[in-house]
Amino acid sequence: MPSIQDKFNELSSHLSALLDCNPIEAVKQAQEIDLNAYLDGPQRVNLMSLKAAILVDGGALTKQQDAIEEGLALFCELHNLFPIVSF
Repeated sequence: MPSIQDKFNELSSHLSALLDCNPIEAVKQAQEIDLNAYLDGPQRVNLMSLKAAILVDGGALTKQQDAIEEGLALFCELHNLFPIVSF
């Protein structure tokens, strides 16, 4: 049985490949990721990051301003969760 990390890696690879060949579909599938299904924990943060990146990149490629704004809102939420980066 695949682990949660394996499923995330598979989704990430799928969306990244889709972004290269069909960015409109990549944006559509990213928008369908239901973050409410993951109320807490690292899985939610990982999915938020992935969703935000695909929305911003795909939105830029397809000139979908709403997708870019949705992705930026997720990045802002992530920044609010983790405002200080320590090295």
